[in-house]
Amino acid sequence: MRMLFGTFITVDRGFLVPWDPDRPVYSNPSEYLQALDSQLHAILEASMAHRDRAYRLARTGPPPVQPRSFAVGDYVLLDYPERPPNKTCFPRGGPFIVTERLGDSYIVLDLLTQRPKRVHVARLHEFRVATNVDPAAVAATEAREFVIDRILEHRYTNDGRPLARNLEFKVRWLGYGPADDTWEPWSGLRNTVAVEDYAQLVKLAPPSAYTPRRLSTIL
Repeated sequence: MRMLFGTFITVDRGFLVPWDPDRPVYSNPSEYLQALDSQLHAILEASMAHRDRAYRLARTGPPPVQPRSFAVGDYVLLDYPERPPNKTCFPRGGPFIVTERLGDSYIVLDLLTQRPKRVHVARLHEFRVATNVDPAAVAATEAREFVIDRILEHRYTNDGRPLARNLEFKVRWLGYGPADDTWEPWSGLRNTVAVEDYAQLVKLAPPSAYTPRRLSTIL
């Protein structure tokens, strides 16, 4: 056959195989058929047991999920209340960092806005932080937002008077270099921790002390 058709077909049907001393030996075809029938019955029973388990699960629902537990400082992902903001988003938001436990709920901190929120443990999932991965950068990538790395300096535009509307901060963005630094108005950064840290560093009145019209420095 191989002389006629080459390697396109094979006539090896496994008849010539090494002898296995543990392989059962049947004295006649009837004994072989009985063994085969018992194996088929075992397969059928296993499939019926699987079917029964599937029916029970469909009627009663999945088994209850064991309560999760997170420690302060753990990073977690959060289930959206209904669905992700758009189709390209991951099914869960975050990561967030756990700051406090309150019974069956946790207080988690949004790494982008630095705002806490209270969520039930059923909506939280573990986020494993890989080596050399910044969780804030992951959250920013998922949210399609820029994250402030730090504030470099500030200035007063227009007539230079220390008014809230004239105040701007030079921002270094997380994951970007000096060439991408930008000047941003105080109105867009007023609720960020980075501005509060910078204000303390240079002894600039913190955002909570700013009046709508005038700013001052603490000497």
